[in-house]
Amino acid sequence: MKFNRQEMIFNGAFAFMFAGLLVYMVRDGLIYEAVEPCSQRYLSPTVFTLDNGSGPLSNVQLVGNIGASQRGIFNNAKVVRVRGVSGEIALKVFLRPMDGDANGIRFRWSPRNLEGATSACLTYSVYLPKKFETGSGGFLPGIYTGTGPQRGEASDVDGSMMQRVVWLKDRSGALVLQSKQQGDIKGKYVGSERFELPRGRWVPIEQEIVLNKSGKKDGLARVFVDGEMVLENNRSTWRKSDRFVINGVQADIGYKHPQDAAKPPVKVNSIYVSQMKFRWQ
Repeated sequence: MKFNRQEMIFNGAFAFMFAGLLVYMVRDGLIYEAVEPCSQRYLSPTVFTLDNGSGPLSNVQLVGNIGASQRGIFNNAKVVRVRGVSGEIALKVFLRPMDGDANGIRFRWSPRNLEGATSACLTYSVYLPKKFETGSGGFLPGIYTGTGPQRGEASDVDGSMMQRVVWLKDRSGALVLQSKQQGDIKGKYVGSERFELPRGRWVPIEQEIVLNKSGKKDGLARVFVDGEMVLENNRSTWRKSDRFVINGVQADIGYKHPQDAAKPPVKVNSIYVSQMKFRWQ
């Protein structure tokens, strides 16, 4: 079969365009679009300070700043001087081989001038010692709407929700959603992405959430680790009504993965978390 010059040029151009489209589709499915960490795109942060002006907060001062929402601070936490992180101060949390208040800490933080926010960015750094034992998993601070969950569970107020970063028993990290309005009290994964949480050094974590408009699936969640985006979900319904807004940070740190009963190690482990910074719009 013979082809004239015009047919050859046409077929070649079509093949080139098809190959370009295929490369784009593969690339789009495997590689995230470059997005700056949320700390670079939001206004100046409000800091949950761990310094009293002359040194680390005492546990009495820490509890006084937090209020009645705290659990486990007196027995399982201590503000200490550290190196390698901004401010050179951090919260050391003891993870004991028991459940309930003996396992890590829990508290809520809602900045006073936080009102009507529909998007937010939570940043902190975490230090997992090289010999840290994961158990069946555990949780780190996250962002909540509504009245916020109590003791690791979503509240009874319809529309309440929390997203938090968790570590898994295989040492990877993930993002979990708990939502009363969707019946997800135990929690479910946001996306299928898993990411690395390195040991033996400070690891910066940034969590971003944008609430969806009522009736639309345009909610957004992102996680950045070491300044790189490791998770993105941008077609979700986080709320059913515009009256639900971002209320603050649920600072849970300890064992007990929200999807199953934790089996903590037999010895006391510790984890360090830097001062949290919260930005919103």
